[in-house]
Amino acid sequence: RGQLKGLLHRLNKVGNLVGGGCPELDKKQTVARKLNFQLVNQNSRLEAEANRLVRQTKWAIANAGVVQEEIHRIHLGQPELGHAGVKHVAEERFKSLEKGSGDLEQSDVFEPCTFDSDDRLKMRLMNDLIATRGRGVLAYVRNPLSPLSPDNVLSTVSQEWFSIWRRAHRMESVLLSLRDLMHVTSVERAIYRFVAVIQGALDCDRASVWIVDHARQIMWTRIPKSPVLGNQELGIHDSIVLRVPLPEPGEDDTGKGLIRAGYSARAPIVADLQARPDSRFNSAADQKSGYITRTVCVIPVLQHGEKDPPRVATLLQAVNKNNGGQFDHDDVHVLSSLGQIFLEVFTACEKTGSAGMMAERKDNLLREAEKVITICRKPVDVVGLLNECLRELFTNVVEVGVHLIGLGSSKKLVVHKPEEGEPTVQLVNTDGFQGIVGHVSKHRITASVLNPHVRDCASWGSLLVEDPHRAEKEAYDPNVDIPTANIGVGTSLNTFLHTFPMNDGNRCLAVCQMAVVQKDVDRFGDDGSYTGSREHSNIVQQLLAYIQPFLVRFFPEVVYRGVGLESRTFSGNEPERQGSSCSDSE
Repeated sequence: RGQLKGLLHRLNKVGNLVGGGCPELDKKQTVARKLNFQLVNQNSRLEAEANRLVRQTKWAIANAGVVQEEIHRIHLGQPELGHAGVKHVAEERFKSLEKGSGDLEQSDVFEPCTFDSDDRLKMRLMNDLIATRGRGVLAYVRNPLSPLSPDNVLSTVSQEWFSIWRRAHRMESVLLSLRDLMHVTSVERAIYRFVAVIQGALDCDRASVWIVDHARQIMWTRIPKSPVLGNQELGIHDSIVLRVPLPEPGEDDTGKGLIRAGYSARAPIVADLQARPDSRFNSAADQKSGYITRTVCVIPVLQHGEKDPPRVATLLQAVNKNNGGQFDHDDVHVLSSLGQIFLEVFTACEKTGSAGMMAERKDNLLREAEKVITICRKPVDVVGLLNECLRELFTNVVEVGVHLIGLGSSKKLVVHKPEEGEPTVQLVNTDGFQGIVGHVSKHRITASVLNPHVRDCASWGSLLVEDPHRAEKEAYDPNVDIPTANIGVGTSLNTFLHTFPMNDGNRCLAVCQMAVVQKDVDRFGDDGSYTGSREHSNIVQQLLAYIQPFLVRFFPEVVYRGVGLESRTFSGNEPERQGSSCSDSE
């Protein structure tokens, strides 16, 4: 049919070209239209025939079942339905099959509460009830040939009904207790509220909500220093932070804790440590505090991205069921539902907090831009103001460097502060384009490298996605780039080296490099640190756009020889000031 449509289209085009005056083409067009019409009619007839056969099959299934039951009743000497009775029952079953003939959605697939999903007979019973919208239970109870006895059918259905009712009742009370979260914009407050809700919904002694920070490769949470009374509001200083490193793929979970095990398993964990000790449980906290952990329920909550594969975003943990009880399937269901609710609340609070911080940072950017325009009057002001502005915008910036890109070399602006006299800016020349600075100037891309002083490539970070040359991350040269070996010495903090090109069309006029320390996490959302996100990178690029005209003004002989397709060349008699100093008066 598709080929005929294509042929018809081509014939129409040819007919239009020749002006429609070709009888042979008209004849072929007519034949093609007839064939297309016949194919459409044949397709409709086939669809109608298929629907008719499906209805006949359903009627045969319903009729055969009733006839088989009638034969069995005759064999046992029981009262017969008769021809009219058999026809009536078959029609009712056929109507049930018709009403349940639609394809079941994935959410309609039955998940048992009181029996294992491997029990095929009970799963078939419940799925048949779903397919017939609950009308097929009598067929199982009255059918002597049913694989399940009437008592077993009624017991299974009644137990499942009670479990589903209990879940719905518990979730209703949980949702009522979550009404206050509609006005919560702080993740810290949301965590405290959720902990209280978990303790009430699961009737447990303790609970915690863990946030997975994939950037820092840790999981962490806040717990109050003292018991919370009623609706008491807690601040950051009223709680302590617990941190757990993320497990490596394939890492042995023995003795590492059930939170790490839940992250690795990506599935619920229910442990009864008194009845059956779990080798993954870490008893160090119990030994230190004297607390006895008996039962634990851990639920990992997956976040599904549009393009990225799902990953664990949060974990919920409930500890010690009250009155010596055990966590069951209903508790897992309730805690899983709470996890999805918390993920939505956490995402909304994080976006709200980040948006507020970004709005404040943009206001600061305007103030810093005004400062640059009004104060920058000397070459030494360029480096000083850029360093000051970046530290004002981001709290984890520790060092800033500026490099002017010349023809065949780069020159670093170094502020020299003598004991007497005014500070000066010295241009330290580097032949060729060395280090990450040289790589960025040649490719005009933004690069971000983790711990560049660590020579083990497996421990390095990667360049941002704009960079197609991943091998260039080994280009770090401490003689050109900012030395990072002594930054964060004596701590476990990581150092990122972010390098930004200052482009003018196809030329790179200068490169700005800043070293930032990955701060120890102490709050949720945007804590004022530079993270390398697109929003943060745009803020830095905007600030550099304010600085760039002053570089052109103070160092024209260097920046006009920038690297790129439009680079200018100087005549041989024009001097180049290598290693020279520019005083404030100059």
